[in-house]
Amino acid sequence: MVALSPKYGIKFGLGGEDWLKYRYTDDYYIKHGVEEVGGNNIVTDIVFDYRGYDTLGEATVLFTAIAGAIALLRPWRREKMSEDMGLIVRTNARALVPFIGIFGAYIVMHGHLTPGGGFQGGATIAGAGILFLVAFGLKAAKEKINKNLYSALEGVGGLVFLGAAMLGLSVAFFYNTLWHNGPLFNGKPGTLLSAGFLPIMNLGVGLKVFTGLVSAVFALSLFRRWKE
Repeated sequence: MVALSPKYGIKFGLGGEDWLKYRYTDDYYIKHGVEEVGGNNIVTDIVFDYRGYDTLGEATVLFTAIAGAIALLRPWRREKMSEDMGLIVRTNARALVPFIGIFGAYIVMHGHLTPGGGFQGGATIAGAGILFLVAFGLKAAKEKINKNLYSALEGVGGLVFLGAAMLGLSVAFFYNTLWHNGPLFNGKPGTLLSAGFLPIMNLGVGLKVFTGLVSAVFALSLFRRWKE
């Protein structure tokens, strides 16, 4: 196999082989994705359904990386941050934060219909929280955040995604049973209430990515290395 790989790699690269005839899977996804999964966004169909097992592993890596970053930062010495970014920055941030958050929520909710999804939308919403932290300072951000609600959202996000994935595994190998036989999210493809588990998994990933990224940035703002 190792010896043959360079040979066929060179043939494909130089156009000496008709590589299009080997493209079975992508043609199948494009032709049958909407019918079988219910989402107009074929990329989301692949990520959360056809290759859901891979996505579950990638999500676990993300959650572990965030937890590890926060754990590694804990022993470091805290240093005082500048709390004043100026009136112009605060005024602009006050106007932009709601719009960024709404746009991120839109990306999450429409991830099965248009480009985007839970990860992209969650990162966008996290950008709103990070902008608030930078503009108003750590003290103001800590006063605005409800720790109990924030912790609950972080836990719910992970449980929703993992729960939906495990339920799909219990029925069949990530079979989207909610789209085919369920009482919810079984509408016509192209509508908001369609695609079965996909909107639910987008919501779970969006919540987890949003809370995880904001937690990591908060940890970076709280702890700094010792200065030599």
